[in-house]
Amino acid sequence: MLEDSPWARQIRVPLPGQHPGEGHVSQQQVYTLRLFSAYPVQAAYLRLLQLSRGYADLTREEQAAFDRQHPVIVGERRGQIVISLDFDATDRETALEIDRRLEQFSTPEMKRISFLSSSTFDRVELEHYSPPSPDGTGAKFVFPRKVDGVDIVSTDGSMLRFEFTMPGTDHRIVQTWDITELSFRGSLTF
Repeated sequence: MLEDSPWARQIRVPLPGQHPGEGHVSQQQVYTLRLFSAYPVQAAYLRLLQLSRGYADLTREEQAAFDRQHPVIVGERRGQIVISLDFDATDRETALEIDRRLEQFSTPEMKRISFLSSSTFDRVELEHYSPPSPDGTGAKFVFPRKVDGVDIVSTDGSMLRFEFTMPGTDHRIVQTWDITELSFRGSLTF
């Protein structure tokens, strides 16, 4: 659900100077993009958090307290599309450098290098950027669900595309989601 599903995709980029078939382990960078505002992604993160905290062994009162501490995860964010970005690399120095860059950027800077588009809109501006969070859910790119009262995505089989240029690299990351695949329990969720 969190790496390869209708709501999550991984994009692998070979490190500079790496060529397949040279007889060594390929060094690569991996960008994981998730529609974090989608219920299935939030539910998967919640389940991982529950497992890491021993939720099943907690008393009912402790479980209730846990549930109260994590209300954001319970349900889709209304009015926003949130895309999370995780980054990893087989080369630890590269991973640390990219993480450092993602930590340093602000919303105005990210507005210049990231945007959403759809079948209806050519470019939807970023509302807010949050650097990678310590909870392991990655950097967050927050976009509106509507522009001037018009839904960015319609249910007529359109697409949703996120485009991002990784600062300090020549990586242009493009992820397109097919809206027809983003249904969970009979409802569209993204």
